[in-house]
Amino acid sequence: MDDDLLKEFVNECREHLATIEVDLLEIEEGGAAADRELVNKVFRAAHSIKGGSGFFGFDKMKDLAHKAETVLDMLRTGRIVPNAEVTNLLLAAFDKLRELVNQPDRSEEADIADLLVGLTGLASSYLPAGEKASLQESVRLQSPSGSHSVTLPRTDLDRAKRQNQYVFVVECDLIHDVEKQGINALALFKDLESIGEILDCTVDYEAVGTLDGPVGNLVPLRIVLATVLEQDLLGTVFETLVPERFHLVFDPGVAAPAPAAEPAAEPAAAAVAAPASRPAA
Repeated sequence: MDDDLLKEFVNECREHLATIEVDLLEIEEGGAAADRELVNKVFRAAHSIKGGSGFFGFDKMKDLAHKAETVLDMLRTGRIVPNAEVTNLLLAAFDKLRELVNQPDRSEEADIADLLVGLTGLASSYLPAGEKASLQESVRLQSPSGSHSVTLPRTDLDRAKRQNQYVFVVECDLIHDVEKQGINALALFKDLESIGEILDCTVDYEAVGTLDGPVGNLVPLRIVLATVLEQDLLGTVFETLVPERFHLVFDPGVAAPAPAAEPAAEPAAAAVAAPASRPAA
């Protein structure tokens, strides 16, 4: 793992988290009339942390940021009206994210189960009975040729469909497509986020090889991108990534696929877990 790149990620996360408490309290005070741009700002903070943690393999950080992101998306679309219960739970989630960011090497040891259940239960409590299951569903997307596929949370696909976005699997190489072009992975993420949302990100470090075996000269990077841009326009946006790197797996003009067979990682939450008490001012 690149220590300098990790430090850059940690610093960026700290910047995102610097004003979270003030922002959430202002959103709560605004209630139904809360500033949408402020809600979007907090959403983007959770979204950015989710994307970067996926790249570094910090799964618990990624899962917690994703659950917070789902609640925040419901806030910005008006399905949840800000109140003390919502704010307290989001504050507890971001406090834990701050703890994980400050000790990334120990983040996989953290216990986040109660927060995941609480955030899922909170989101579920604001959904009609027929939509509650969507919080636990995953969806398998596949390219028309069948050569590329990805499984995503149903909530991510629903957001892309609502925003009339295409979903692409972007496959590139960290060495030849990124580093040799004079940029790093975080810079590439920012470029991609400028035209859409990164829904997932993984690195195949096993392809690099081991000390006991052959060493590869590729580090495959796989990104799932939602964007309103069609494939033929993507090549005009990025100098480092040719259109052939983008594989369409979802077209918003086509009916959404059925849920995938595999269940979500954690069981459905029947109720909202009790949030941590808000610290005294």
